[in-house]
Amino acid sequence: MIRSLSNQDEGMYIVIEGDEGAGKTEQAHLLVEALKLRGIRVQYVREPGGDPFAEELREMLKHSPHPIDPMAEVFGFSTARANMLAKVVRPMLDAGTWVVSDRSYTSTIALQGYGHGLRDDARFVNMFTSSGIPGDPRHIFTQLVMCAIVAAQPHIEFILDIPLDIALERGHARDALENRVVADRYEDAGLEFRRRVNDGYRNLARFNGSYRGIDGNRDRQSVHAEIMQGIVWLIAWGAGITLEDDQYVISRAATDAQQSKKALSTIHQLTKDLS
Repeated sequence: MIRSLSNQDEGMYIVIEGDEGAGKTEQAHLLVEALKLRGIRVQYVREPGGDPFAEELREMLKHSPHPIDPMAEVFGFSTARANMLAKVVRPMLDAGTWVVSDRSYTSTIALQGYGHGLRDDARFVNMFTSSGIPGDPRHIFTQLVMCAIVAAQPHIEFILDIPLDIALERGHARDALENRVVADRYEDAGLEFRRRVNDGYRNLARFNGSYRGIDGNRDRQSVHAEIMQGIVWLIAWGAGITLEDDQYVISRAATDAQQSKKALSTIHQLTKDLS
């Protein structure tokens, strides 16, 4: 999702997404630290999780010894998400605090929609078509998942795009480094499942204009720099600010001078050299 930050007094909600091993968590923490260094009030959250109720659901959904139907997973993760957004993220945004989230509703689209095939599940498709509900059933699945984000929608989502072999290689290296021996149900779901999830993320990153895809198969500083550039672009785009002769200026097309001045000040904060 990409939407303009029309009110500069509101915090920005930024999401870092991608397959396991893409570097989401590392990039989210790098971004939080970079924003803090530039004087931005910011908070890190993760999905599933982010508040006590959602953390309990996270543990249950990822590590339960009992089988869980994929559609039940959709509603379980959506329940955790809806509560965290309403109780944690929305109050922070309203108070002017920026939020950087490690994962979002897009994970449900990738894991349950693509990975478990719910976007193409014949039962799911037939239920809607036989009920006379108009529209592409795939879009209906996405809309169902998005109902959980009614309290707060991301201003921008970055998907770190990496090939499956790199994702698996990084995952194995991380497990060895952390001496992890217990995988969650998704990491242990098998190669074909991982392939479908990876294909889903790569499809969203490359062909869906609602996301900003980033080549995640690079050094972490290059990826971080592109994320920072994307945030600056979003602020400029929403406030009528253009880049002229290597300087950000308020254009004549800007409709709210006060908001544009605040946005320009934020851009100066984000682009100042801290070296």
